[in-house]
Amino acid sequence: MWARLGFIVSACMAGAAQAQAPDPSVCDRTPQVRDAIVAWFEEDEGISDCSEVTVEHLERFGRRERYDRDGSQYYEWFPFILGSNITELQKGDFANMASLQELEIVRSPITTLPDSVFTGLEGLWKLSILYNLFTTLPSRVFAGLEYLENLNILNTPLTTLPDSIFAGFKNLRRLDMSGNEFTTLPADVFADLKMLKSLWLDRNSLETLPVGVFKNLETLSLLSLYENKFETLPEGIFTGLENLKELSLKGNPGFPFTLPLEVIRTDDNASIFDSAKVAIRIATGIPYEGQVTLSLTGGEASSETISLEPGAVVSAPVKITRHADNTGAVFVAVSPIPYNTHRYDIELRADSLFLFPEAIIPNPAVCDRTPQVRDAIVERLKDVAECSEVTGEDLLSLKSSIFLSDIRMDALKQGDFSGLDSLEILHLNDNEFTTLPDRAFSGLDSLKILYLHNNELSTVAPHTFAGLKNLRVLRLYNNNIEALPEGIFSGLRKLTTLWIHKNQLTTLPDNMFADLASLTNLSLRDNPGAPFEFMLEVIRTDDGAGPAGRAKVAARMFPGMPIWGKPGLSLSAEGGAVKPEMVTFEPGAMVSSPAIATRDADNGGTVKISITQVDTGPVALGVLFVRNPLVLFGEASGPTSTETGEELPEEVSLSANYPNPFNPETTIRYALPVATTLRLAVYDMLGREVGILADGPQAAGRHALRFHAGPLPSGTYIIRLDADGESIVRTMTLSR
Repeated sequence: MWARLGFIVSACMAGAAQAQAPDPSVCDRTPQVRDAIVAWFEEDEGISDCSEVTVEHLERFGRRERYDRDGSQYYEWFPFILGSNITELQKGDFANMASLQELEIVRSPITTLPDSVFTGLEGLWKLSILYNLFTTLPSRVFAGLEYLENLNILNTPLTTLPDSIFAGFKNLRRLDMSGNEFTTLPADVFADLKMLKSLWLDRNSLETLPVGVFKNLETLSLLSLYENKFETLPEGIFTGLENLKELSLKGNPGFPFTLPLEVIRTDDNASIFDSAKVAIRIATGIPYEGQVTLSLTGGEASSETISLEPGAVVSAPVKITRHADNTGAVFVAVSPIPYNTHRYDIELRADSLFLFPEAIIPNPAVCDRTPQVRDAIVERLKDVAECSEVTGEDLLSLKSSIFLSDIRMDALKQGDFSGLDSLEILHLNDNEFTTLPDRAFSGLDSLKILYLHNNELSTVAPHTFAGLKNLRVLRLYNNNIEALPEGIFSGLRKLTTLWIHKNQLTTLPDNMFADLASLTNLSLRDNPGAPFEFMLEVIRTDDGAGPAGRAKVAARMFPGMPIWGKPGLSLSAEGGAVKPEMVTFEPGAMVSSPAIATRDADNGGTVKISITQVDTGPVALGVLFVRNPLVLFGEASGPTSTETGEELPEEVSLSANYPNPFNPETTIRYALPVATTLRLAVYDMLGREVGILADGPQAAGRHALRFHAGPLPSGTYIIRLDADGESIVRTMTLSR
């Protein structure tokens, strides 16, 4: 709750400035609300009559002062609960109550609410309307709650909602409308909820939904439609939900819902043929992203995985080749990689495709392989004297490793490792390879470690490593590789370690790392192009270039960057403030987590947004993350200090510290319109004072003080300025 203190104090100050506004007195409010307000203050304030409640009382409604054992002051916030005695509410019932954070209306006999009934609750964080008798809600019932983050409308007789009921919400992250009686919803009802993360529509009577009802919920990560009446899913219903991670559809009559994936032949040739081109078709709007695994019998594929974009119709053609001695049949099967562990409710299926009638594929005879590979296989099989004696069962028995190191090998050919499905480690280091063919390692389905370092490799084919779906470690260092083909590592989703240092790389292909979902150790040092730069960019999204008080910004990261997991990045502003201060990225996301940057009133120059990576993720030697600052208000100007002969600031202000996050020092700026006595102190999240920056008389003008964190641990801290009877609070983050 401390993180919201700055807004609450500001809201209360605004309320104080309007103390003479014609808001209804407590005595004029709905009787049950009036009595509940009086009861709130009776214990701490000794108030027993509504006429004794002042605007100042209301401005601290919902919080109570508390003291630690050492005497330091802190606050606790409590919900305001209106129960079964509430028969009606009227506009103005919550006037001047901007400090209230939670409001619950529970089990009341109210059947309707007036427009703008919650006016005055500008600081409200959570609103719960539970077990009431509402059958309808007016379109502007939530007007004024633009900073609400959590809204629950549960277990009411509601059957529908007005189109624009959620218009104006800027911060709503969680919306729960379970246990109502909705049969459908307006097509644009969620159109304004740009920040929504979680949406529950469980236990309603939904049979269908308009196509596009979720299309604007780009940040939605959880959608629950549990226990409704869906027989089928509308085509394209999930279009636009690019960040969806959890989907619940259980308890519906059509569960589990099956969505098709199709393998198609794209060269229109169904006869026996040396090669066939195939692609994967995925219907628009299927909630799926990532890859499908392509498996076949009786042939080879240029890649064993196919990457699909959400909503792609046809993606990533793959060439399937029949072996020369093939006399049987070739089938292609697609096994989708699950969206994630929570998506139990949808099955993605693909039928096998009959490509080459009458085709079968035996493994090449061991005697036909590269001599060094042939001899190594025979040597490992203690009971076999000649290559002609090796059977398929013998090959499958080779499970641990084969050493082909330092024996002056200079070439491999396709089929050298066919049949070695159980082999886990292959040593090919310290030889004389200058190049490697496509699909050089086909057949090594279980291979986990591949050593190719200390050779003379200058080129590798685009699909050299195709088929190594279980590979964990790949060492290519100390060769002469000058360039890597695009997609060279496609399909290596289990790869954890990739060493390519000490080569001749000057650039890297686009999306080189896009497929390496498990990579945690990357070395690119000691190449001519190292350190390789990967751009993190801050962009302005409202197309405004001139001076202004506010600007919308977002963080852009390019796909294929070596950032894994969900790294958190911190945003900081110089000459202003930015909210939220933290953003979280999905791998490969182009634009994530829009933020609002605000120029300080006393800023006489520019506002710059800089971005700092907080979680560096895996070891990435030879990689540099570039973070370009963005100048938002290039022509902004404002009042400057008295030293320049210009006007003094008009009011007391406390600017955001810079840098933020910081380690270990940061600058705190504040402004005073007149000379006064002030106190500027720093507190931890428990309200304990950890530092005093100023305590005493100060001249009018603008001031800046350095704060050194000393031995303080990482975390969020509170800056509090007390001057001229006013208190202003900001937060800052120490990140060691």
